[in-house]
Amino acid sequence: MRTLARLFVPCLLGLAAVASAQTVSEDEKLRREEPIRNAFDGWRGTNIFFVRMEGTEAVDGKTYDLLTDLYWHVDRSSGQPVAKVELQKKYRLQTTPVDPNGWRTAQRVVGDGAYLYNYRHFAGTRNGEYSAVPYSRFIGGRWTPGERYIPTLLTHLTAAAGDTDAYLVRLLREVYGGEGATSQYRRWIPTATPESTETTVTYRVGDPVRRQITFNFDPDTDALLSIMLFDTKRVGSSYRTVNAVMTPQALTQISPDLFHPYPLDGTYGVRGWRLIPGPRQSQ
Repeated sequence: MRTLARLFVPCLLGLAAVASAQTVSEDEKLRREEPIRNAFDGWRGTNIFFVRMEGTEAVDGKTYDLLTDLYWHVDRSSGQPVAKVELQKKYRLQTTPVDPNGWRTAQRVVGDGAYLYNYRHFAGTRNGEYSAVPYSRFIGGRWTPGERYIPTLLTHLTAAAGDTDAYLVRLLREVYGGEGATSQYRRWIPTATPESTETTVTYRVGDPVRRQITFNFDPDTDALLSIMLFDTKRVGSSYRTVNAVMTPQALTQISPDLFHPYPLDGTYGVRGWRLIPGPRQSQ
């Protein structure tokens, strides 16, 4: 797994106050965000996409390592798009020494081209609960993508993702959602003024900073290398603080082991899981 050395804790000494004190026009904000839109537009033409998020979450005096992988594939060989997705979320309680076998699966979301399955694992067991919702239409004895096939899938995926994983799905939705050749990038912190350098675009809110997002670019190629996230908020009587980095990349091939729902014959233990019906969709 990649080192987390690049993860960060933003400076909390009034930087947000300095930035917010400056009046920046909307045209200037859009100019500063142009590298992000260019990167999203470039990915939109690819059929295989991968994003990894890794970081830490501190809450109630405990710190957890987080690792989520998101795979995306659109197969256009049959003339109609067949979109598939898989999200794999794991966590590990930080201990000394580090337990290499301490990773636990928290969630797996699978879109197989017709249905989106959302599996949530109960901690410490092989059981859990799952939902299934169609995003294609069953017509004439076969599954057929509708006019809003990919947007429907992304809508259901957004509902399935939670916490920081919502950023992964937002990235995917803004690259591949909508119509036409351009991406659908929207300012990730609407109330923040983008701050830009030759290699970064940063949003932050709060004084001290309570939320920060930084897009990092290659100085030679302008390629988007990573997106760094910091978020802290009160949860009950304590604070939950997340530091994470997202690393997106376009791929040329995908593993055949992906995009398969768990078998329902009990070999994985799904037989003992509780079904949560997904929202209905007309066929």
